[in-house]
Amino acid sequence: MSESSKANVCEPDNPARLKTTHQAVTETDVFRSYKITHTNCPLLKADSSNGSRNARNQRCDYAKPTGFPLHGFTLIELLVVISIIAVLMAILMPALGKVKEQARAVVCKARLRDIGSTFRLYMQDNNGCLPPSWAFQSELNSGKTDGDMTWFLRVKDYYDLKRSATGSVHYNLFKCPIMEDWSRKNAGDTSAAGIYGYNIFFIETGQDARNSSTDRKRMWWKNPAGIKIPSELPLIADLDTRDPLNAGLEGTSRWLMSYINPHPAAYAKGWMNGDSMSTRHDYYGPAPNHGVNCNFLMADNHVESRNVCREGEWPWLGTTFIEQMSGRAFHPTRNP
Repeated sequence: MSESSKANVCEPDNPARLKTTHQAVTETDVFRSYKITHTNCPLLKADSSNGSRNARNQRCDYAKPTGFPLHGFTLIELLVVISIIAVLMAILMPALGKVKEQARAVVCKARLRDIGSTFRLYMQDNNGCLPPSWAFQSELNSGKTDGDMTWFLRVKDYYDLKRSATGSVHYNLFKCPIMEDWSRKNAGDTSAAGIYGYNIFFIETGQDARNSSTDRKRMWWKNPAGIKIPSELPLIADLDTRDPLNAGLEGTSRWLMSYINPHPAAYAKGWMNGDSMSTRHDYYGPAPNHGVNCNFLMADNHVESRNVCREGEWPWLGTTFIEQMSGRAFHPTRNP
């Protein structure tokens, strides 16, 4: 067989017809049309009985189309790519973690602003008074309990109307996102653990029958107009229901904010130089949920983050621990 006839046999099935049918012959079409088998290529079809190894082993020009490399990545190349990806992830992960924490802080502030709005609506319907966090005597007489009339249950009708109509409460709306995540994993969305803390000087009803002790009487302040410096008075703050000191208080529902010391989580962030044996902590105190900062809703309805891990500085004012524990920054008429 002549060389020209060999080439003719190995050619694809009429590429001109393919071009007419499909208007254009793509590289994939041509590659598929160049299928080489023992039946259509005389070089591969050579008679093996004559012992002609040269004929059988000759290379058909159409068996390997040019422009299509057939080798893949080597093991070394794959390892290099994986190493580069690992290095990039190590660089990016801390930055992504910071972004996530910042996003949580933003959501927390937004929720506190919403709570401030519900307080204003409550005040419009209640002679300008802020909500207490216990039941009035008339409410007790009607079968209510103190647990039914906490501050967040009093304002829920202004906050979550659809759920309120069914008698349920979406507690996560009243939680810092840090506490929302903890609660979802450990207590469930129906748990009140992790609720924001309400300034303890505003929780009582002011009724003599319910305030027989001096302590309870001084925890009633219904009119915000009498607050000395509203922009400096914390009304609502981040709390932390976790228990870093393993005191058996994990998951406790608190919902009121104390003024004596910060939450014990502050020890790990510089409070008292990290000396947890100092007993300068309060599980009901403002919690540094966002780094060293706690988010506060102030009495003038603005929200801000403040460091609560520095002794002698706001809100722990004074040069002695007695002064710092006096709660001056939290009291309506004594706040600086």
